[in-house]
Amino acid sequence: MHVEVGGLTIAYERAGTGPPLALAHGFVGDARSTWDSQIEGFADEFTVIAWDAPGAGKSSDPPEGFGMDDYADCLAAFLRALRIQRVHAVGLSFGGALVLATCHRHRGFASSLILVRGYAGWLGSLGAEEADRRLARSLQASGLQPDEFVAAMVPSMFSPSAEAERVARFVDSVREFRPGGFRPWTVRASRIRATYWPRSAYQRSCCTPTTTYALPSRSARRYRPRCAGPNSSCSPDRAT
Repeated sequence: MHVEVGGLTIAYERAGTGPPLALAHGFVGDARSTWDSQIEGFADEFTVIAWDAPGAGKSSDPPEGFGMDDYADCLAAFLRALRIQRVHAVGLSFGGALVLATCHRHRGFASSLILVRGYAGWLGSLGAEEADRRLARSLQASGLQPDEFVAAMVPSMFSPSAEAERVARFVDSVREFRPGGFRPWTVRASRIRATYWPRSAYQRSCCTPTTTYALPSRSARRYRPRCAGPNSSCSPDRAT
C-alpha cells in the first residue's frame, strides 16, 4: 500500500481492525522487516499501521535538508491521509525519537507512547564526540556495497536469542538500502538533542517492561522483551 504525502510516496503495511496502532521503525530497515511479527500479533485487536519512513523501504527519498521536524510532520500528515487522527504510537530506536517529536509538534497525535530502546538522539543521549564518531562511521558505511553495508550495520542490531529466520528477513531488507535515503536518517540521528522530554525518561524507556507493556490491552501481555545485555537489541517475542 502507498499514499502521497507532501509530494512524497509513503509505503506502508496495514492489518486488522480496532484502535489504531502506529509502528515507527529505526533508521535501518523498513516496516515489514522490523515489525512483521508485531503486525501479525496485534492485528486481532488493533488497526496496525507500519510505515516505511521517507528514505526507507518503498517510500520516496526525502529532499536535502529534510529535518526531524519534517519527518514528524510527515508522519502526522501520513496518518491524517489515512483518516487517522490519534494513535497508540510505538517507536523503535530512531523511531522512538520520531514519535516523541511528532507528539511535541502535534499535541493530539498519540493516545499512548511505547518506546523501544528510545533515546534523545545521538547528540542528546551520547554527547557531541560520540555523535560525531557515529555519524562518520555511518556516512562511510553508506558508500559500501550492499553485502559490506550489511556486515557493517547488522551485527549490533540483534541479540543472540533472535530467530535466524527473522534476522535473515531483516538482512534482506538492509541489502536494499538506498544511500540517498539512509544519509538523511543518519544526519538527523546524529544531530537530535531532544529538549522536550526529560533525559531520565529516555533512560527508563530502554529495555524495561514498560516499553512493551504500556499498550492498554490484553494483546500487550502476549509479548515480552528479551534482551541479552545493555547494548543489545530487544525484540518482543511471544511469551511461553
